[in-house]
Amino acid sequence: METAGWDVIDNPITGERLRFLERSSERVVMEITFPAGGLPVVKHRHPGFERFQVESGTLDLTVGDELKRLGPGEEFTVTDEFHFPANSSGEDAVVHITGEPGAFMERGLRVAFGLARDGRVRPDGAPRDMLSLALVSERGKYQIAGPPRWLWVSSMTVLGWVAVLAGRRRLVESYWPPDLERPWRTRSVR
Repeated sequence: METAGWDVIDNPITGERLRFLERSSERVVMEITFPAGGLPVVKHRHPGFERFQVESGTLDLTVGDELKRLGPGEEFTVTDEFHFPANSSGEDAVVHITGEPGAFMERGLRVAFGLARDGRVRPDGAPRDMLSLALVSERGKYQIAGPPRWLWVSSMTVLGWVAVLAGRRRLVESYWPPDLERPWRTRSVR
């Protein structure tokens, strides 16, 4: 399938520019430019891992409540902790991020950037469009900081069904290239 034009995405809220270097259902590798003094990404967690490798500049990576300041050549891997990257320095930071599972991460990033581009994200980076977030969270697997896990999972599961009934899948899919695995088309029927 044709994916030209899908390699680079921009987030107008955080100022990030993301370029996909490798894409598969198992793993995604991206180069993200975090602009100097840009807004931080919303605090979140998800299954799998993300390895941040700084190519240039400085990345402030908050994991749990601990700030890790990474410079060129340094890396850090985040697993299931709440985390968020930011760049408070005076120069752009270029970071390679490897994440697994790939399709899950790619779907989430593309929707986050798309919602930001369409004005469906607040200035602090938190989503205004909870129905689309519920779909991409895949029953609460992706979680933003705030409510306890049990409440988040319950809410996202219910809102996910509401989103389906409201026809939100069409909007969410509009942010994805044609070859990206759709979670609602890959589940087996039991």
